[in-house]
Amino acid sequence: MAAGGLTARPVPGRVSWVAAICAIAAVLLAGIAADVARTPYHHKLSALVHMSASDGVAAGARAADPGFAFVPPTSHYDGTYFYAVARDPFARGVQHTQIDRPAYRYGHAFYGQVVALLSAGYPAAVPFWLLAVSLLAMGVAAACASLLAAGWGWSPWSGLAVALSPGLLYAVTVDTAEPLVAALLGLSLLAWTRRRLLPAAVAFAALALTKEPMAAVPVGIGLYELVRIWRRDRQLLPAGWSDPRWRRRAVGGVAALAAGPVVLLGWLLYVEHVFGVWPLSQSGGLVGAPFSGLRDSLETAAG
Repeated sequence: MAAGGLTARPVPGRVSWVAAICAIAAVLLAGIAADVARTPYHHKLSALVHMSASDGVAAGARAADPGFAFVPPTSHYDGTYFYAVARDPFARGVQHTQIDRPAYRYGHAFYGQVVALLSAGYPAAVPFWLLAVSLLAMGVAAACASLLAAGWGWSPWSGLAVALSPGLLYAVTVDTAEPLVAALLGLSLLAWTRRRLLPAAVAFAALALTKEPMAAVPVGIGLYELVRIWRRDRQLLPAGWSDPRWRRRAVGGVAALAAGPVVLLGWLLYVEHVFGVWPLSQSGGLVGAPFSGLRDSLETAAG
């Protein structure tokens, strides 16, 4: 299965400059948002974790950084869980025992694991790297969006949609994984459209490990490609299958698309082994049907 249906056409050289501008704008705006969010806490990066002093991991955070900025319990947010994962990336330490619904939290641990690698065992550096990864991800996501848009015949300035996304800017201020998801989504689509199957496979796998629903992305691409082949290219299949290069490319495409779901399944089985419970079984109330979150938000706003 090749990437023919989503292949982007060549883009002019100036597009790379537009992509760079979009990336810079995304990083700058996200950085400003993060700086504003931590202003009440003397600009401490740890404030973006949104950990309260009553959280189970708070004692360890205070021990690692006596000046750690805690927020009121009502302001607690999910950056706390990614902080815990960054301190205990494979649930072999103590932090995984100090958070609620730990199996579910570790089901999408990749953001925290990246931070664990970058912080190199220095717990006081975790808040810095949580923000740094998000800022870098914003830039990558904006650049990828610009390049993809140009390749599909849209304006390369479409990359500014990332820089101006309220949801992504907010995620940067609370150390959650959405910016990394956007970056990995952009990288996976960019690699797929350019027929770089190995990078695409790596990006699909990392994307699924960052947020479990993102394992549906390669599935959707695969379905799109199958429909395209059936509608436009099915008459070429007999001749194509007799070509070894076509077969290798088709098999490589299927393997690249399967990487995300397969790697995620392997990780979830590991998490189940560690915690003794299937991760998604602890997601009650946290995962809903498509658009249910939008409906709930509108109902809350109306009330």
